Amino acid sequence: MSATNIIPSPSKAERESAVHQMARIRSEVFSIRDKAKQAKRFFDTESSERNDVKKEFDKCWVVLVRTGELWQVLKPLILFLRKLEVPAMTRELRYWPVQVGMARKHLIDCYEYNIKELKKEEAERVLKDNSKAIEHKIISIKELVESSEDNPISPWDGVPNAIINTIHLHSINLDQNGNECPLDDECKIKVDWEAKDDKLEICRTEFARFCLERLKIDNKKGYFIEPSPVWRKFYIRAANSLHINPEGRGHHVLYAYGVDPLRRKESDTKLQEEAKRAYDRMRHCKGLPQGLSPRRSIIEAVTQLFEAHLTALGIEVNQEGAARTREILYRRTKESSKGENLIKN
Repeated sequence: MSATNIIPSPSKAERESAVHQMARIRSEVFSIRDKAKQAKRFFDTESSERNDVKKEFDKCWVVLVRTGELWQVLKPLILFLRKLEVPAMTRELRYWPVQVGMARKHLIDCYEYNIKELKKEEAERVLKDNSKAIEHKIISIKELVESSEDNPISPWDGVPNAIINTIHLHSINLDQNGNECPLDDECKIKVDWEAKDDKLEICRTEFARFCLERLKIDNKKGYFIEPSPVWRKFYIRAANSLHINPEGRGHHVLYAYGVDPLRRKESDTKLQEEAKRAYDRMRHCKGLPQGLSPRRSIIEAVTQLFEAHLTALGIEVNQEGAARTREILYRRTKESSKGENLIKN
């Protein structure tokens, strides 16, 4: 490969600038969220400012993903998601669009036809009053089909998209151009290679530590660092999903938070139960279960935060659809995707 084809890596100064720029975008956009007239600039579908935000966000992310370690890139993205006050994904936790219009219409037509045929048969042997119940069936089925998930809103779908792509980009052996390097003889099996990758263990450690830190009391302010009970619940679950006990002391944070009957800080009994289950698991944690990719554990943790994002906004997660979405995301951990296919312009 010629030198002219090599993309120069951004400098450390550029990476630090990108971190500050992303924080600035986060602050500027969401500081006006409660002011309807100003918020219109960023949250209306036709807003040109929204497109500008997307361009700035994508530019910052590309710099970060090419220069920072995995957790250094994930952290500002997770903080961005935490600040987001509009849904960045559907109730199924899906952040990519699907074309469902024609399929939806076809399903409705099929259901209507079948119900009408049923109605003809029943009309011959039941009273007319039952026809109302059958009509109600048609309406109910229509509503069920038409309630299938809409597509996520741009540019906010770019936040979970960047989070997942960051994990994949940092979990495969890439050269500076984003191309996958050949693995050596000892690393032919993908999961085995990932298990040997220190940066994935470092990320799991730092990610778990970050989640647990949110459960502590801010001594200056006198309340939890994470004020939302919903987010605290899912931070506990995310930390648990990583199958790691930071420095062998992470379970002490959970104990002080919601397990210790005399000094626990959490008053919500449901959250106390969450903390108790996580405490028992983390205290006896022996690392990843055999055969589990560390990349999958990180994805499992971030999808817990996706669920926190929607739940905190008052949106009920479609658990069946979310399970399908998770399976799609987990499936990618078994593939050796090319890096250049992950970065979206």
